Amino acid sequence: MRILVVDDEKPLADFLRKGLIEEGHSVDVAHDGVEGYARASEERFDLVILDWMMPGLEGIEICQKLRSEQPELLIIMLTVHTQDSYAVRGFEAGANDYIRKPFSLKELVARIAALGKLKNATKTFKISAADLELDLVSKKVLRGEKSIYLSNKEFSLLEILVTNKGKVVSKADILKAVWDIDFDPQSNIVEVFINSLRKKIDDGFPLKLIQTVRGVGYQIEEL
Repeated sequence: MRILVVDDEKPLADFLRKGLIEEGHSVDVAHDGVEGYARASEERFDLVILDWMMPGLEGIEICQKLRSEQPELLIIMLTVHTQDSYAVRGFEAGANDYIRKPFSLKELVARIAALGKLKNATKTFKISAADLELDLVSKKVLRGEKSIYLSNKEFSLLEILVTNKGKVVSKADILKAVWDIDFDPQSNIVEVFINSLRKKIDDGFPLKLIQTVRGVGYQIEEL
């Protein structure tokens, strides 16, 4: 994993960096909250280890910000506080784990390994068609190397088509699944969203995935 340690206790931060590097991780260190948040926001990390009390910006604030910005990021909070209420606040802010100081390096390594296994397990919540990939947890969409932004409704529509790739999905089924409304022959909302998806998913690619089966519905065709 690529890990960022954010802790104003420099001896502890350096100890963690050396120990985690020996475990095979790539580790960077920041010694205050402002620097830590900036680096976590601008660079790509798998895990951020955050001390609770730091100058500039407290760990709990950083945790809240990062969780809203990066849903898949793993976050471990560190603190000297022993009250359960602090642990609850940490988890409510979005921390994946919470460790009270002092702790052993072995304990931290074990917790990181457990979080890594959990993250790898969530990777199974992905569906694909040809070079198109949808992450059902983070709602991210990739076509080849290109990241594509979709609205919630666009994502839901594309998810139905990819889940049923090779099969025709009727307009009535799409209306019911995405908008929870019964078939309305006067409505063109499905056509509008299909056109929007085509512009985002197919434009610029030689293989056009979204196909219209006239009079029946739509399908994702990989060939």
